[in-house]
Amino acid sequence: MAAEVDHPLFARFAAFIASSEGPVEVDRRRVTLAGMSGRVIAIGSGSGPNFCHFGGCRADRDTGRAIEGAGFRIERNRRFLIRSLSEVPAAPRILGVALRV
Repeated sequence: MAAEVDHPLFARFAAFIASSEGPVEVDRRRVTLAGMSGRVIAIGSGSGPNFCHFGGCRADRDTGRAIEGAGFRIERNRRFLIRSLSEVPAAPRILGVALRV
């Protein structure tokens, strides 16, 4: 079994970059995400600069329950918080494997 790595350097760097975005980058996100509807599961690393464009997004939502509610079975997971250097508050995250039921 592979060793588990817990190193938040990239997340902190991504938060720093996101906090320094200018109006062009913010507008690009707005245009790209315009018209989204339904439930969104954001997959990837970073501090969540897209969240404000989703509408009704709650970073404190129980992600595991949302994944199971979307028709997946969680095989394994690890829950953790990401604390970034930007003003984005720490939010619960999970890392794992889920299979469609």
